[in-house]
Amino acid sequence: LDTPQIMNMADVAVGVGRVALEAMALEKPVIIAGEAGFMGVLTPRNFKEAHKHNFSGRGSDRQTSASTIAKSIRELLRNREYREELGVFGRQAVEKYFSIESMTENIIKVYKEVLSRRKNK
Repeated sequence: LDTPQIMNMADVAVGVGRVALEAMALEKPVIIAGEAGFMGVLTPRNFKEAHKHNFSGRGSDRQTSASTIAKSIRELLRNREYREELGVFGRQAVEKYFSIESMTENIIKVYKEVLSRRKNK
C-alpha cells in the first residue's frame, strides 16, 4: 500500500507538515500535533496560523500529549458531518494555496517583485 491508500482508510489524520497537507488533499480532517506544539483540529478559524507555521504546531502554547490527541480524535469521531465539512475545507485550502497553478503564480510574483527592486536601484 502507498501513503494515499493508507490515509484513505482513516477517518482522521494526526500529524504535521506534509502529512497534514496530504491528508487535507484527501479530504481528511487533520489534527496538528507535533514536537513543536499542539494546534488541535485544523479548522477555518486556525488555518491562517497553522499555514503561517507550515502546519508544524509552532505558534501554539499547548504541548502535544496522548490525552490532547485522544480528546481531539473523540471530538471528530463523534460528528461525521463535522469531519466531512473539515475534509472539504482542507481539500479546498490545498487547491487554493498549494496547487501547481497557485504555486506558479506565487513564484512569478516573487520574481516580478525582485526584478522591480533591481530596476529601482
